[in-house]
Amino acid sequence: MSTPTSPPHDATHVEQPKVSSLKKFAAGSRGVIRAYPSATRIVSITLLTFLAILATFYISDTQNPAIGEGAAVAVAVLGLTWLTGWSGQVSLGNSGFMMVGAYTASLWINHHPSATQPSSYGIGLVLAVAVGAVTGLILGLPATRLRGPYLAGMTIAFAVVIPSFIQTLSFAGGSGGLQVFALTPPQWFVNFFNDQEYGYQIANAQWPTDIVIAIAGFSFLIMANLFHSKLGRSMRMVRDNDVAAELAGINLPRMRALAFVISASFGALGGALFIYIANTITPEEPFQFTFGITLLTLMVVGGIGTLWGAAIAGVVFAYQGPWIAWLSSHVGISSTTNLGQQMPNILFSGILILTMLLAPRGIVGGIQDLVRIVKKLLASSASRSETSPESPSDNASGDAATHSPS
Repeated sequence: MSTPTSPPHDATHVEQPKVSSLKKFAAGSRGVIRAYPSATRIVSITLLTFLAILATFYISDTQNPAIGEGAAVAVAVLGLTWLTGWSGQVSLGNSGFMMVGAYTASLWINHHPSATQPSSYGIGLVLAVAVGAVTGLILGLPATRLRGPYLAGMTIAFAVVIPSFIQTLSFAGGSGGLQVFALTPPQWFVNFFNDQEYGYQIANAQWPTDIVIAIAGFSFLIMANLFHSKLGRSMRMVRDNDVAAELAGINLPRMRALAFVISASFGALGGALFIYIANTITPEEPFQFTFGITLLTLMVVGGIGTLWGAAIAGVVFAYQGPWIAWLSSHVGISSTTNLGQQMPNILFSGILILTMLLAPRGIVGGIQDLVRIVKKLLASSASRSETSPESPSDNASGDAATHSPS
């Protein structure tokens, strides 16, 4: 008796798996990003900045200044992210850099004849960055020999001493501080966005916020390029393994001092932008020592060493007022009491504790972990669906072969 054989099979024909159009688009997008990284960063940050400015047209007149202050704080958090998250140096005194930049810009605007001209505000920003860089260099030179708690203690001392030092300067207003002329919009902006119902009020509230958001977007672009530059890679090597970095020819003291210079420049720029929105500064407010703790908390909550973490930090700071008011009203705490006045510190402390417990890498790290888990689940589900059981013809052929006589 002849043994039944299975139908002929073309060994050269291999069925190709079907690739969805979404996977093709994702693969193509990744290819473009890898081929043109600089252009991708420019386009993406410019688009996000434009969307943020566009959002100010739909935000209430009272909330726009808070958005501007949040953008300024995001710039300062960028500097702290570079110093702590990218170079590995702990700092609790970046509020001092913000105060230096804020006073530099305020002094220029108050003591310059053309203070009301828009160009004076730009010159004030340039001077703030320059003075902040010099201050960072002065602080960074001794910091090259310090580590851990000793470095943190030095930055704390700087944040505590700088307000007392500024208070002794009569030309800086002493304990009374300085008032900054409000940044008013040009006439073309008023005419372009003029409306019979709202008109100049909307433009007057939006203009400073839009300017601050635009400068913040440019700052994010600079920091993104720094992250992916040779200097950024050297900073990461110093952070991860300073012995290996030194063997690779990297000058450790120079890199650590340069990290302070760049961080102080961004902190001073953020302080100057903040004052352009707040219009007033004193040695006690708003950049007291506890503000440095707030910056550190915002950086940890958003995500250390990431651009998205700094952006999230700015959003959290911008909306802390409504959140605290909502929480106080539901708990029954009056804002005039001592406990009500300390609610911002209590809220940020609670957020920091929850972040360290639930998402040690911050919101950005938590989202990345969640996306990774979802991808693994989808990949395992797809592999199980592609693994089909044996076809009936194969089973029948195998059974016939087994029971056939030899």
